[in-house]
Amino acid sequence: MLQLLGFILLFILISVWLGRHMLDKGQMVAPLSLPSLNGELVNINWPSDQQRTLVYFFAPWCSVCHISMPGLNLFVDSQSNDLQIVAIALDYENSDEVRQTIQDSGFKGQVLLGNQQLARTFNITAYPSYYMLDQHGRILHSDRGLTTPVGVWLRARL
Repeated sequence: MLQLLGFILLFILISVWLGRHMLDKGQMVAPLSLPSLNGELVNINWPSDQQRTLVYFFAPWCSVCHISMPGLNLFVDSQSNDLQIVAIALDYENSDEVRQTIQDSGFKGQVLLGNQQLARTFNITAYPSYYMLDQHGRILHSDRGLTTPVGVWLRARL
């Protein structure tokens, strides 16, 4: 039991250390306007119809992203309208590379193409990185690394 508590504490400390450079909780995020994989411009505005939005930054070469993205489909496929998932590709060569990554991962949600300016705006230095926003665009949670459906669900409820 003591070993389990030690492992949990170590996991929490590593998570806090990894997220130390991300945007602060409570900070407002400006509306986003980015191209989709089809080339059409998509606007993500606040306030949104959903209670929460998970903005998930990934890179096509990121193996952890390939592992965690399929789990996000549980929320994309959900009948509930309280969580919006927006996946934003960064650090890619071209849209075909992103398209292939999405096809390989089986992710079914909205995918937008980001750029280096967006990465700087959100302080993205590792993948995956994600922010949970409220319906007004205020940051509720931020983290990076492997995310599970349970972790996303908990962050959307807290």
